[in-house]
Amino acid sequence: MINLERQLFSYFENLKNYMRIQPVVFAGVPGPSGGSGGPPGGIVGRLPQSAITFDTTEAETLYIPPSGSSLVDNLNRIRYRIGQIEASGGGGYLTVQSSGITIESDTTLINFRNHITVSQDSPNQVIIDGASPSGILPIDQTDVSFDATEAEVWPIPGNPTLKTNLDRIRYRVNVLEEDTGPGTITVYDNDILVASGITGLDFGGELNITVSGTVIGIEHPSWYTDNYTVSTNTTNFITSYRYILGSLRVYYNGLRQLKSNYSEGSPTYGTFTTGFTVPSGSNLIAEYQYYESSLPPASGVFGWGAIPWGNPWGV
Repeated sequence: MINLERQLFSYFENLKNYMRIQPVVFAGVPGPSGGSGGPPGGIVGRLPQSAITFDTTEAETLYIPPSGSSLVDNLNRIRYRIGQIEASGGGGYLTVQSSGITIESDTTLINFRNHITVSQDSPNQVIIDGASPSGILPIDQTDVSFDATEAEVWPIPGNPTLKTNLDRIRYRVNVLEEDTGPGTITVYDNDILVASGITGLDFGGELNITVSGTVIGIEHPSWYTDNYTVSTNTTNFITSYRYILGSLRVYYNGLRQLKSNYSEGSPTYGTFTTGFTVPSGSNLIAEYQYYESSLPPASGVFGWGAIPWGNPWGV
């Protein structure tokens, strides 16, 4: 009995060893959705991915072998397609060019502005329309690039652009800056340089300043003498020119009079009055400053017959 048991256990052990060395029949075949088929007894559980060997080749091919195709071929074909996308600029990236010149690569977003219309023409294709109703495409100044050269050029090239306008403006500014500086003037006296970079001029009270357009006239006063031969007793006199206030000097019979002995009237009418009556036959002299560009005095200030005979105007 004991020998029989030992013999049976020996048979079982041999059978177990035999089964260990037999191939595992998976019975799967290539097909849709991961293939089909399987062992007669079915499949229990799943094979862990960590238990599958690593493919060190990592080939990139589209080839499907006529027999023996496997998961390796699926991975090879996936790698092939990825490689094609990467070679064309990367997955999901665009290369932006202008007139054949690359502006930016690996672009993931393009934002069209300023009257640019973007519409889908067909799957995977869009239309970019930049025409405005007037046929002119307006451009925002903030979208125009900065000219780092900032040239100062006056000649106009054969194909002028906005850059030409800016170059010419900078040229003119530079000329002004080199001459006198922005907003300043250079002062000469008889062609001799007195000062440059001047921003203000104070001409004082003795100069006559006139402005005509962009031209400033500066006139220094001159002295003039009126000689009166009095024919009628009077205290009222008129000068030949409109005198400058404060410049009048009066001489009676050759003697210069104190300012308290006469009064300046209206320079517009050229009048002055003595504090004493000048008798007929006397001599009176008046000296004063005037501007040669000024008009003669207005007439009729004293009324008919009040102006002394011998006045320079012959009244």
